[in-house]
Amino acid sequence: MMDLRPPEPGSLRGGPAVGRPDPAPRPIFQIDTSLGGKQGAAVAAPSPDPAPDDDGETPGGGNPVPTDPGGETPGGGDPDPADPGGETPGGGDPVPTDPGGETPGGGDPDPTDPGGETPGGGDPGPTDPGGETPGGGDPDPTDPGGETPGGGDPGPTDPGGETPGGGDPDPTDPGGETPGGGDPDPADPGDETPGGGDPDPTDPGGETPGGGDPGPADPGGETPGGGDPDPGDPGGETPDDGDPGPGPGTGDNGSHAGPDGTRNPPGRTLPDVAPDVGTGAHIHGAQIIGADTSERFDLALPGMPGNARGGAGDDVILGRQDRNQLEGNDGDDLIIGYASGIGGEGDRLIGGGGDDTLIGDDFTGATASTLAGADRPGDDADWISGGEGNDLAWGGGGDDVLTGGAGDDVLFGGTGNDALSGGDGHDALHGGEGVDTLLGGAGDDLLAGDGGDDLLHGEAGDDRLDGGDGRDSLYGGAGHDRLWGGAGDDMLRGGDGDDSLLGGAGADSLFGDDGADTLDGGDGMDRLDGGLGDDLLRGGGDADDLRGDAGADTIDGGDGADYLQGGAGDDVLTGGADDDILVGADGADRLDGGAGNDWLGGYADDDVLLGGAGDDTLDGGDGTDLLDGGDGDDWLSGGGDDDVVAGGAGNDALFGNGGDDRIEAGAGDDVASGGDGADLLLGGIGSDWLYGQDGADTLDGGAGDDSLSGGNDDDDLSGGAGNDDLYGDDGADWLMGGDDDDLLDGGAGHDGLEGGAGADGLYGGTGNDSLYGDAGDDALLGEAGDDWLEGNAGDDTLTGGAGRDLFTFDVTTDGHDVITDFSLADRDQIAIYISDPFLFDIERLRIVDDGTDLHLVMGDASITLASLGGGGFAVLGIDSIDDLNALSQGVAGYDMVVFA
Repeated sequence: MMDLRPPEPGSLRGGPAVGRPDPAPRPIFQIDTSLGGKQGAAVAAPSPDPAPDDDGETPGGGNPVPTDPGGETPGGGDPDPADPGGETPGGGDPVPTDPGGETPGGGDPDPTDPGGETPGGGDPGPTDPGGETPGGGDPDPTDPGGETPGGGDPGPTDPGGETPGGGDPDPTDPGGETPGGGDPDPADPGDETPGGGDPDPTDPGGETPGGGDPGPADPGGETPGGGDPDPGDPGGETPDDGDPGPGPGTGDNGSHAGPDGTRNPPGRTLPDVAPDVGTGAHIHGAQIIGADTSERFDLALPGMPGNARGGAGDDVILGRQDRNQLEGNDGDDLIIGYASGIGGEGDRLIGGGGDDTLIGDDFTGATASTLAGADRPGDDADWISGGEGNDLAWGGGGDDVLTGGAGDDVLFGGTGNDALSGGDGHDALHGGEGVDTLLGGAGDDLLAGDGGDDLLHGEAGDDRLDGGDGRDSLYGGAGHDRLWGGAGDDMLRGGDGDDSLLGGAGADSLFGDDGADTLDGGDGMDRLDGGLGDDLLRGGGDADDLRGDAGADTIDGGDGADYLQGGAGDDVLTGGADDDILVGADGADRLDGGAGNDWLGGYADDDVLLGGAGDDTLDGGDGTDLLDGGDGDDWLSGGGDDDVVAGGAGNDALFGNGGDDRIEAGAGDDVASGGDGADLLLGGIGSDWLYGQDGADTLDGGAGDDSLSGGNDDDDLSGGAGNDDLYGDDGADWLMGGDDDDLLDGGAGHDGLEGGAGADGLYGGTGNDSLYGDAGDDALLGEAGDDWLEGNAGDDTLTGGAGRDLFTFDVTTDGHDVITDFSLADRDQIAIYISDPFLFDIERLRIVDDGTDLHLVMGDASITLASLGGGGFAVLGIDSIDDLNALSQGVAGYDMVVFA
């Protein structure tokens, strides 16, 4: 699972914090810049103290202590509520128990320091013996002092020796900063501008001379001499002023002519000529703070600070080449991290409230930027562009537009209906709540829609798309993409490449398009279409519609009553549980219905259809197909070619249709029809009905009481075990009853019938038929035509029927047979032969006339000629043994007498 939860305001996973809590409302200086140029400004400032101040500070002083009894000299800033006052000019005493009396500029945070520092000194070390040079500020409790003028050494292990104004709080920094520099950032490579001191590990650096910034969330950029220990102070202290409180400092202000025009983002137009610092603006150390009017700040001009905060109006803030923190605050703001085209570090842009437009960098070769449309919840619409570099942007509340540009960007839409575009690079886009549109652009991107009905398009590259909740539309685009619809009824389309699509919960539609794709519908009634390529489709737990389209596809319907269609190519389809429909379409397909009552259609080419468990319907269609119904009562049809059709267990119906088919009914009471062609029908166990239809068919009933019908042409029928009925129908058929008591009917044509074991009934039908009773007491009826009848073993009854019939009798093996219709008029004949002369001599034949029937007695065998008594030998044309011998024919060892 992908974890793209948006960060809490003020902290973003994977990068530095992009926001901080707003400081408490504070009054600002109203500076009149109407004279133009950079010059001193008339100041009309309300008191920063909420309670009346009893002291008598001189102009320029900034006293943020509401209960300070006063008395400080100009420039003083005394944050100690219990300080009795009396500091010298410029002093700033943050020590609540300091007895006072420091020299001018001093700021002594040591509660046990006896005072007496030199001018400008600031001694934060509780055990420092003092004596630093002017401007020094030594926060190191173990430092023996002796720093150069302006130095401030907060590093407990620093060997000292910094250049004037330096203050190095980094315990691992070897020093060597430029004059006034103090670099407390362990990851900062140093080399700040003169006076710079950057203790903020997330501060992008770039302070102006004299700055000393110990605030962990302070955007930096204080003016010379500033020392800002307040974590929530926006910076901007005046020279030598020690200001640990949130109040404004002092300093020159003014306005500067700005460049004509700048980049206009979509839907926003910048004025060609506008003041660079509005009349309500206030330069506070290294930061400019706007009033509640519409301002324009161009920080790229000489003398301007590196950071800005716009106020409540509709502001235009243009950054510079340094790492800027630019905050629009309330109002519909336009913020550009750097617009002068030179190139710089990564910016932090915060739109605040209002419908804001944020552009991280407007040049080639920019580095990472951090952008936030709002640092607190709201319903405002922001426009944020990261530009070059690896950007981090958060839209916040409202309907936002975020563009990452080049680089590996991370974009969070927040709440609202947002539009996010990653651009070039490997980007991560998180739409958040609302109906969002996410475009990955070039590169291998990660897109997450979260809540709402979102649109996600990975575009180029190997992308990962997560729709989250809602009815989402996901497009992978070019590349090998992974798409996950999540909850809701989603639409997923892989595009070019070998894609992986997972619908998740809901009724989803998945389209693989080009490439060898993997589609998994998940829960819900899903529609899957593999498109081109050799695809893998899985249906999930409900009634799904799966179509492989072109290519050799593998389709698994899973649980539920599914529809599976292979399309072009050699496909493998598996229905799974429940009642499924499987269609192979073109190609040599393999279809397995699995459990349930399934319908399988192979259609074109040579297919394999397996019904599995359940009452299945299998249709092979064109091609040489193999059909196996499996368990259950199945219906199988082979199609127009030479098919193999097997019913399996159950009472099946099997049809070969066209071609020379092999049909195996299997166990159960089956019905099988060969159709056209020379078919082979095998009944198997059970009472089967086999019909050869057209063609020279071979039918075998197998075990059970079977019914076999040859149909047209010359067929071969065998009843097998059981009491079988065999019908030759048209053609010259051969019928074999097999075991038990069978009925054989030759039908039309010259047929051959053999009863086999059991008491069989043989009917020759029309045509010149041959009937052979074999073992058992058989009944032979030649019917129409010149027939040949032999009862063989057993006591048989022979009826020639119409036509000239021949009755044969083997004295050696036959029993007591009866010929019911021997007629000289029909020219019937009786042929008596001896297959083994050692067992019987023809001279032993006796003719007995009982007055009704004529009996030919040959030892233990006899022939009764019904209704021929009274004529005796005269009828047979013989009246003595000599005449009988004269009738004998045959060769040695085989004698035959023919009565005619």
